[in-house]
Amino acid sequence: MMFNRKPSAESSVNCPDVKKIENHKPPIEPIIRNYRLITPLMGGGVKAGENDSNFLIRPSSIRGQLRFWWRACFGGSHQPQSHDALLADMFARESALFGKAADSQSSGASAVQVEIEVINSGSQFRVIAKNGQEVKISAMNSPYGYSAFPLQDKQNASVREGIEFKLTIHLKSAEQREELEKVLWAWQTFGGIGARTRRGFGVLQALDKANHRFAFANKAELQQHIRAIIGNRSYWPNGVPHLAPTMQLRLIKPKPNQTALNIWADLLRCYKEFRQQRNDGNQPNRPGRSRWPEPDALRRLTRQRSRLHEQPLSTIDAFPRGEFGLPIIFHFKDSDDPGDSELRLQANHEFSQQKGDRFASPMLLKPVASTGQLFGLIAVFEGSTLDGRQAIIKNRRITAAAVIIDVSESQARTIVDKQRRPMLTNPSIITSFLETIEE
Repeated sequence: MMFNRKPSAESSVNCPDVKKIENHKPPIEPIIRNYRLITPLMGGGVKAGENDSNFLIRPSSIRGQLRFWWRACFGGSHQPQSHDALLADMFARESALFGKAADSQSSGASAVQVEIEVINSGSQFRVIAKNGQEVKISAMNSPYGYSAFPLQDKQNASVREGIEFKLTIHLKSAEQREELEKVLWAWQTFGGIGARTRRGFGVLQALDKANHRFAFANKAELQQHIRAIIGNRSYWPNGVPHLAPTMQLRLIKPKPNQTALNIWADLLRCYKEFRQQRNDGNQPNRPGRSRWPEPDALRRLTRQRSRLHEQPLSTIDAFPRGEFGLPIIFHFKDSDDPGDSELRLQANHEFSQQKGDRFASPMLLKPVASTGQLFGLIAVFEGSTLDGRQAIIKNRRITAAAVIIDVSESQARTIVDKQRRPMLTNPSIITSFLETIEE
């Protein structure tokens, strides 16, 4: 049997005093940035090439971008070390900031937490061709078509413009703040959000006064900022794209009243004209034969040649445009020419019949906003080269064949335009392209 008894004053419970917590650390002030996209957003959702109406800007995507740009700024070392030691050092420092897979030693949690608030979801991007008609962004007569070609075969492809969002980054220590602010500057200057950022989609403009400390008005000031961030890091793991004070740069001042979209279209036009050097066609709506060596090299490789192209324009068995990035799809329209062929980087050092790997272009091309100023920017990563590696070509007649990308100095001189002028000033096709750009 249980009895309820009211406690007397003598039997009341005495609670211990609660001690005040001393030396309580104030919360770390987050980094807050507001951004506007000055070129349209391609993709960015779960499905490639599609916008996600529920998560237009994904925190996981931005964290991935920041991780890439941290490597591009801070992945190097001040001291010479073996390749494995450089990789291990970079991974340890990167993991301390951005996390890693959990193991018995730690949870692997990231010290960087990203929050996104979309302020303006923008609207569907409309493209008007020179004839005044609205066309798909990937159309041949679109000013941006040369960058948007991955969308040609996508039925649900969508791009949006006018997007604005607020980015909040929470850190675990104040020491991480300075490093992350530099990474943010590199991302907003050289990178973007979504797909095809190296060809000008998803370009960011920072709307905060905090970015004035990183403003630049010419190439020398831009190089100065890069030098201040990189410091004396001179040793990088192989294959890690990174910024460098000596990297190839072109910073082009816009013409009067040019918008970011105008600048972007001009850069793409220059790039297209260089990559698509052709003879004048003899038939309406036919642009003529390519002056580059790849088509004739493919014909020799497959032992298949169109009756219209009996006489080769090039005798070089190389694929130099692969330096701009891989894969490349070669499409022949004549029935007696080789079928569609795909050029990819060799998957490993030993030749194999595998599909091969991608090689992300080391060159980026985009408009860039430095506070209130607009420029056209072309930049080439250090540490991102083919380094003489082979590539593989595949089509219906050959399962896979090893080919080379690089051309020699003597071969470069034989690649000429329709006026018989050399198209390459040296064996590097990217360097040759940059020398056609006036700043």
